[in-house]
Amino acid sequence: MPASIIVIDDDQTIQETVRLDFEREGYAVTAVTTGEEALARIQSRRFVTTRRDRDWLVRYLRAPDQMLADQDPIAVTLFAKYKNAPMPNLRLSDGEIAVVLSFVEAQSGGRQDEARQGPAPR
Repeated sequence: MPASIIVIDDDQTIQETVRLDFEREGYAVTAVTTGEEALARIQSRRFVTTRRDRDWLVRYLRAPDQMLADQDPIAVTLFAKYKNAPMPNLRLSDGEIAVVLSFVEAQSGGRQDEARQGPAPR
């Protein structure tokens, strides 16, 4: 997933020029006209652990190849979105999956208490 950048400028021409430059470099770009609008976009950003059902995330981390083979609609959409590059099956244990999800939640500002506990037993 590309890094994200927010371009803030009240001049549409400058906004468009800067946006195109960053997109050519591979960034995901959001353009806004005020700092307040940028802050609102940042605060409303939703992370994967809030966009996807936790059970779905566990299944996807456990066997993404099987979900794609089963034509799971989200897995198929992600496969297409990322130029038909499949998510590798890393054969994670349930404990490892719990640690990955706790880490992601901690990075997005949620459930930090679980991430501090360290790795779950295998």
